[in-house]
Amino acid sequence: MVKIIVPLFKFYFHDGVRSSAVEILAHLFRCLEGEPGAQILLWNHVKEELFNATESEPETDVKSEQLFAIAAAVELLPHEVLDPETVKKITTIVEKVFMEHFERSAERAETRKDEDYDEVVEQQLWDEMEEDNYVLTKAADILHALLMVQGKE
Repeated sequence: MVKIIVPLFKFYFHDGVRSSAVEILAHLFRCLEGEPGAQILLWNHVKEELFNATESEPETDVKSEQLFAIAAAVELLPHEVLDPETVKKITTIVEKVFMEHFERSAERAETRKDEDYDEVVEQQLWDEMEEDNYVLTKAADILHALLMVQGKE
């Protein structure tokens, strides 16, 4: 199953394929509840590819699914998978999401100052902001999951 899913993380011909490939991870982790060894094995097979795909993903819809998969992994997997290197990588991804959000917010503010600014442009900016905010909530879900797990230890 993993050999089928992992290559689809980078299937750039169709956004839905990438989204579905990462969306299934949470379900697989839940299916393996009670078998921590199998969960850890699955995580070790997918984590690097998932991290790489999330960092390089250009589409906000797909990125939100990837962030959700990371948050689900943090919540559902045994705590041993959260070694310092993995936590650092996850927090780096979240930090990048926040920085990209602030950059796009600044760009939207500059666009509003442009002389060609009108209602159509405002609607586009509003739509972009909504997408950004959704991705931001998924990044916040990761931080929430990390804090929950750390609180249990």
